[in-house]
Amino acid sequence: MKFIRVTGLAAMLLFPWPVVAADQLRGTCAGVTGEVLDAGLARGELVKETASPNAPSGVDWQMTNIRLVERTNRIPLTDGSIMLVSYRLSGLPVGQPINIRTVVEFPPMIDTNGRSKTKEEGTLKLSGNSDKTGQEYWTFASKYPLEMVSGLWAFNYFYKDCQLFRKEFQAFKP
Repeated sequence: MKFIRVTGLAAMLLFPWPVVAADQLRGTCAGVTGEVLDAGLARGELVKETASPNAPSGVDWQMTNIRLVERTNRIPLTDGSIMLVSYRLSGLPVGQPINIRTVVEFPPMIDTNGRSKTKEEGTLKLSGNSDKTGQEYWTFASKYPLEMVSGLWAFNYFYKDCQLFRKEFQAFKP
């Protein structure tokens, strides 16, 4: 059996589906470094729900006592499951405000206005310290079934349009 290598334009014409990037757990852009410290399935306690026009369900959840249950890329779509990314940003300019763009990508879902969404974008506004640790998470709830979609999810952080990190998860219905 003979194999033929297909690259470049021929590959794009023969295989037109998009190629999805894999995890990028660390990156540096203009002196700012971002890195994933830990990630996986987590649990936590609901503090409150707030209206959010960016969220597909129209609601964001504020959680507390978030704890990692299992280091994994596979997240079951069950009530209370949390997809968690713990990260560190370092080399931040001291005394200067900066913006970190966050993008959560997910399989297509229909929001409360009937529009298809595949991502949610936000801005993390930082100033002061040269280092910051934090958590980014997405909580699944059976009362918001439109957000419980199986497939590839990814958390992306950017500084000056340069990617600091990307962490992917595979969400599945058990």
